[in-house]
Amino acid sequence: MKKDFVPRHILAEELGVHTQTIAKWERDGWFPQPEHRISDRLILYRRSSVDEAIAERRARQVMRRPPRRVA
Repeated sequence: MKKDFVPRHILAEELGVHTQTIAKWERDGWFPQPEHRISDRLILYRRSSVDEAIAERRARQVMRRPPRRVA
């Protein structure tokens, strides 16, 4: 495995999410598709593509305010 490729389970650990969350992000279209599917459990992504997608996502995020409480 080259340095530029990272497995889904490692990405999930780094991002603090489940591997299923990354699969959902792929289906939603904002996370890059994997470069290699070695097996159902070993799915590899190109690190540069992942970093780029996360940076784009963070740049587009709007700071959310908590809802106002009505007395």
